[in-house]
Amino acid sequence: RRKLRNIDELVDACARWSPGGTSHWPLNCSKHNFGEGLIASLPTLWRADVLVVSHGADVINGLGMHAGASVVEVMPVHQAGCPCDMYRRMYTYEGPTVFHYQMVSKNDSRAVSPMPRKHTYHSDLELPWPALRTALEHIVATGARRANYRFRRFPF
Repeated sequence: RRKLRNIDELVDACARWSPGGTSHWPLNCSKHNFGEGLIASLPTLWRADVLVVSHGADVINGLGMHAGASVVEVMPVHQAGCPCDMYRRMYTYEGPTVFHYQMVSKNDSRAVSPMPRKHTYHSDLELPWPALRTALEHIVATGARRANYRFRRFPF
């Protein structure tokens, strides 16, 4: 029920991006519909190095990724009762093998909803490319090495 409203824009910007200003990184930026089911999604998950996903049930799919991969959980505007650290805790149980990060905002104008603003927690979200790029640059800098990983929240 919660999607990245500007996913096409983010995928296009990612495809043009060169980490560290170099062109030697092979990037394949794409979107995926987890509504196809877990079995159909596993080949995509196994190959992916980074999964950017809105907070919600789809975040659990990152556990199907290879060791050293990263999940970027895009958080809705926080409301009372938000299970905001649930996935962070889940991803640390194994040490971690898949690195977990969060994109967070207190700016409810990022929420896109036909409902009144008081329902922003359940709204689709718009994630600015510069904010996502900052998170991706950090992920690239960790080099998929567990010793370099520290949980981090990125503002947007």
